[in-house]
Amino acid sequence: PPPPQPPQPPQPMEVDQPAGQAESESVRKQLRDELRAASAQKRLAPCERSEPWRLNTAQYDAASAPENVLVLVSAGPGTGKTETTVARVAFFLARGVPADKIRPITFTVVAAAELKARIKLKMPTIVGQPCVSTIHALSLALLGRSEIMSPPQAEDLALRALFEQQWPEERLRRLQAAFRAQVLHPPPLDGKDFGALRHLCKDMCAKAGLNTAGPQGDRVPDEAKCAYEQEWDCMEPLRAAARKVSHSDLSAAVSEFLGCSGPFDAYCRSGKGVEEAPPAVRRFVAMAREKGWLHINEVPLQALEKVRREGVPPAFQGAHYLLDEGQDTDAVQLELVLRLASHAGECRLTVVGDVDQAIYGFRGANARLMEALKAKQFDELAALLPRDDALPPSVRRAGGLVCVPLTEHHRSTTRLVCAYSLVRAKDPPLRSVHAGGLPAYRVRCESDALEVRLVLDQLRMWRDRGKAWGEMSVLALSSGHLTDFMDELKNAGIPYAERKDKDPPPPPHPPYGRVTLGTIHSVKGWECDVVCVVRLNYDSTKTDEAQPAFGWSIFCRSGGGDPALADKVQAQQLEKVRLLYTAMSRARRFLSLSCALPTGRNGGEPTRRWLPVLATLDETGGCVKSFAVRGEADISRAVAEVSADADAVAAEARDGAHPPPAGRSPPPMTLEQVESHNGAFAFGPAGAAGAAGAAGAAKAAGAAGEAASADEAGAAGALADDNGQF
Repeated sequence: PPPPQPPQPPQPMEVDQPAGQAESESVRKQLRDELRAASAQKRLAPCERSEPWRLNTAQYDAASAPENVLVLVSAGPGTGKTETTVARVAFFLARGVPADKIRPITFTVVAAAELKARIKLKMPTIVGQPCVSTIHALSLALLGRSEIMSPPQAEDLALRALFEQQWPEERLRRLQAAFRAQVLHPPPLDGKDFGALRHLCKDMCAKAGLNTAGPQGDRVPDEAKCAYEQEWDCMEPLRAAARKVSHSDLSAAVSEFLGCSGPFDAYCRSGKGVEEAPPAVRRFVAMAREKGWLHINEVPLQALEKVRREGVPPAFQGAHYLLDEGQDTDAVQLELVLRLASHAGECRLTVVGDVDQAIYGFRGANARLMEALKAKQFDELAALLPRDDALPPSVRRAGGLVCVPLTEHHRSTTRLVCAYSLVRAKDPPLRSVHAGGLPAYRVRCESDALEVRLVLDQLRMWRDRGKAWGEMSVLALSSGHLTDFMDELKNAGIPYAERKDKDPPPPPHPPYGRVTLGTIHSVKGWECDVVCVVRLNYDSTKTDEAQPAFGWSIFCRSGGGDPALADKVQAQQLEKVRLLYTAMSRARRFLSLSCALPTGRNGGEPTRRWLPVLATLDETGGCVKSFAVRGEADISRAVAEVSADADAVAAEARDGAHPPPAGRSPPPMTLEQVESHNGAFAFGPAGAAGAAGAAGAAKAAGAAGEAASADEAGAAGALADDNGQF
């Protein structure tokens, strides 16, 4: 037999690692190495930075800010807001935060899809995906619901809520009699009034259980005739009301009730209970509750009320929230996010946005929220929120709020950045990495037809210079201003596409072969080489606040004696300033600002006027150039001058000679200054005294800018590398 073997020492038991743990640690190590490399190269020029994280100093500081405080990233246009947000997500992942505990919140579904794609592109090997969603999707997840009422359902409930109390049973019976009489023997009412009667009868009599169908057959019961004849005199007020309430009027009333700034929208953004809402809103909400329906505008408010009552659900506790486009949120949405991000005495929230691009005030967004947060005015911020206890106490403590401005601009050239900095001055100012470039062109045309012709010739000129149609766009304040341009583009055979608010941005490579036409709101977050902003005027003879002047003429006619009206007009004017700033910042290489100001009768003053903000564009700095177009010859001359300027810029780029970046821009003008400048627009060079004064101001601003640059450079050089921070 074989000799007995000596006993073997016991082998250590192999313990399998949890699934995905080794992979997660490997991914975290890779992210740490990549972010350390970004830290080492953050002070290099943009062209010298290597992939995948080409972060500058400010972006790196924003991405690596402490994770247990409120971080406010003031990201101007073209400063890499999305890149910074993705880098912030990478920082959390590198610190070992699970992916499902990272919750970026975007303003639109399109922005959410873009952010998901960027995260996947930058970090393809991460385990799991951060929970990217819109504020409404997050609110639905908090409520445990996935369905909302459809637009037809909302309109039906709004119609009943609006007119139910106005049509009691007695009047409904009279309406029924009138409708039956209309069916059998139509009195002298036109078809429009009859349609209104029928519509009201069908919708309003249903609750009373009344039959709205007319008698069958040709024979009319005598009692029906008698009732009709007896009631005809007292039906006159009802017929008069029916003449006023047509189908279009009913639709307008419903749209006003459910639309922006309507009673229901005001209730949804107030943060208060339904018991404090108007009667029509209470009826609408009660009928929706009976049917188990929920309106999309009410979703954040219902989620906030649930969090107030029950606290934050466990699945949402301890997560890190990143709020994108913070300037476009309202008080209810901000309070909801603040309550979700508050955990164990900390506020784990990062807000990214630019208050100068707050252009959704008509939807209830409040730019003052982000302004107060940026200025650390916590008392004012708490007063703007629905409840005083919404602001976490940790934010008020020293170091509880970290503000990081992004100033390195990667989209427009230096001259264009200087041009739209004249509209909204930033502190610290934006500094473009693309030196030189074309100035912004401000053009006044004598007629609408000349403005259309000018824009088409500009587009053709850039097409001849090698630009694709897809790199050009025509923007306006409203879609109605683009009708003439669409017709002329179609007649000229130039391909175009109208952009809507919810359209996804076109892919950058290859560019679309069509010129983009859209409103300024529809191109938020989008950019292209050639941008023409048109119809920047308003009618000074009208007092309608819906026109682009937004109450300016009403304020001027009132003599400024109404403080409430002055505040309202000033808020509207500030939003229009931000709207123009947003439109100008879409351009990468060429920007044209135009309007048609036809001369009044007998050579009098034009009835149209520039938007007041355009008076702030000063030509003395070389970043703005003005033209007057009074005929076809002026169009040819203006296009030729733009082409010559483009040739000069190309020559400067080849020779490496570019003008230095401009200094700080002047502060925005007051209402009185803007009104005094409006209408005094000069197309030639400024006078000697004005030019000398402007030159002195520009020199002083340049000196201040150089001093600020030196200080920033010294501070940047004194920063030490954050070794081991991750």
